[in-house]
Parts: sequence; structure tokens; C-alpha cells
Amino acid sequence: MADNASPKTEPRNQRNAGNNRPLGMVISKLKPLSSEFYTHFHEKNRAFLRQFNAISNAIYNIFRLVEGDQATSTKVQKWLSGVYDELSGNVNTFKEQIDKNVARLPLDDSSFEGFDYGEFEIRWNHPMTYKLLDIIQTINVLT
Repeated sequence: MADNASPKTEPRNQRNAGNNRPLGMVISKLKPLSSEFYTHFHEKNRAFLRQFNAISNAIYNIFRLVEGDQATSTKVQKWLSGVYDELSGNVNTFKEQIDKNVARLPLDDSSFEGFDYGEFEIRWNHPMTYKLLDIIQTINVLT
């Protein structure tokens, strides 16, 4: 039975990191200690987190589809790099907003001691989220 380990117990983070590093991935690690933070940020943004996860997988699948064709692969990489360079400020702006929200949390809130939700990751893959939704739909059809 030990050989039949559940996929959930295998090193998921290692696999994700391996897929994402070549794509210029930015991973923001947050450690929410307050129930107020958890409710305000995590719950209200759960759909966005799922959406960014889907985009990450879609971009990875794009590269898998074109990895055998060097010319197409180079074009896709060049396109993505250009978009990352042009819109990378969006990621930094969002990080600043998170930092400001965390700084405003009441330090005397007893929930800082009582709640620890651990680290969760926001996987930033591409600032042009909505334009990539069409790509995601196409990838879902192809895979």
C-alpha cells in the first residue's frame, strides 16, 4: 500500500514550481494569522485564486502543445515575455495593496493568536487574465 501513495501526498509544490519557473512565474506567499484577514481576503477571492490556478495550467499546457515545434515555441515564449514585461507593474501594485491591508489589521485582535491558516499561494501567471480565458477554453477542448 505504501507504493500506492495518494497523489495528494506527493510533492505537489515541487511539480508546480518546476512547471512555473520557466514561465516567469511570480508566487506571492501570504501567511494569514487573523480570522479577519482570512474572511476578508481569502473567502472573497477564492474564485480569483481558482481562476489564476486555471491560467497557470493553461499556460503550461500551451507550452506542452508547442514544445515539439521550436519555431512556434519561440514565438509563444516571445509573446508571453512581452506581455509580462509590459504589465508586470500590476503584480507589484497588487502586492502593495495586500501589504497595506495587512498593516491595517488590529494588532490587539486576539484572533492573531487563535487562528493560523498556514501559507497559501496566489499564483500570478499573466496580468491579462480575461484575454487568456479564451485560451483556457481552447486548451480544455484540446486536452
